Amino acid sequence: MRSLFLITRSALRLSRRDRLDAARAWLWLMGARAGLTLFSYKWIARLIARIPARRSAAGTTPERCARAIGRAVRLAHGCGCLPQAVATQCLLRREGLNSNIVFGVAHNQDGSLEAHAWLWSDGRILVGGEVAGRYTPLVTPRAS
Repeated sequence: MRSLFLITRSALRLSRRDRLDAARAWLWLMGARAGLTLFSYKWIARLIARIPARRSAAGTTPERCARAIGRAVRLAHGCGCLPQAVATQCLLRREGLNSNIVFGVAHNQDGSLEAHAWLWSDGRILVGGEVAGRYTPLVTPRAS
C-alpha cells in the first residue's frame, strides 16, 4: 500500500502532459508485453511498421518518449527489455520518428548465453542502454 501512495504522490508532482505521456506509454507497454507473449516478434515487428504517424504534430521528442516509458515501467513490474523497446518504438512511430530495436548477446560466467534488447534512434540508445555495452549486437543498428 505504501508504494501505491508513493507512486500517486510522485505522479501528482508531474505536469499534466508528463502524466498523459506516462499513461500512454503504460498502455503501449502493456500491449507490447501481451503481444510478445501471444505472437512472434516477427509478427509484432510487421505491426509496428504499420503504425501511422499522428496527423497533428505533438512535438514529442525521442527523449520524452523514453522518459515516459521509464515512468510506465515503474508500474509494470516484470516488464523486460524487449517489451520496453517495442513500446518505445511504437511511441516513436506514432510521432513519425524512426528507430531500430537491436538484439545483443553475451556469455555469462557459467558459459550460457544471455540476450538483451535496446532501442536505437538517431544515433543513440534510448531504452536499454544501461547494460547494452556488455552485449555484442547481432546486427548493426540502422533506422527503420
